[in-house]
Amino acid sequence: KADAQHYSGHSLLGEALVAQNRVDEGLIELRRAVELAGTDLRARATLARVLKDLGRYSEAAAEYERVLDYDPDQPTALNNLAVIYMRSGRNMDAIPLLNRALRLEQDEAAASNLGAIYFELDQMDKAIEAY
Repeated sequence: KADAQHYSGHSLLGEALVAQNRVDEGLIELRRAVELAGTDLRARATLARVLKDLGRYSEAAAEYERVLDYDPDQPTALNNLAVIYMRSGRNMDAIPLLNRALRLEQDEAAASNLGAIYFELDQMDKAIEAY
């Protein structure tokens, strides 16, 4: 209420509403935060994470792809988009994202996700290397 044009208030309110199972209201607030945030990617990343957590993978993937359009080397977005691809049966699309994320920073979540993909593909040498 103090600053209706400040995106972080809308973002936090959106997350709180979703946590209370008021998903539609929460998503409205999260999308409003994205509109207000402009080029600040934190609001879009929050919306993407919430959508992923809700299992709305195609919407979440689209938001993470938009984050990567602005910042192609954002490791968290790369890893989270890869997770969505993994959950959607698109392991081969996830591999280059995880490799890119790992080139940017040594992240155990990305390495573990890459290991899991190679394990599923029965490529044990690569799985061991990733783990």
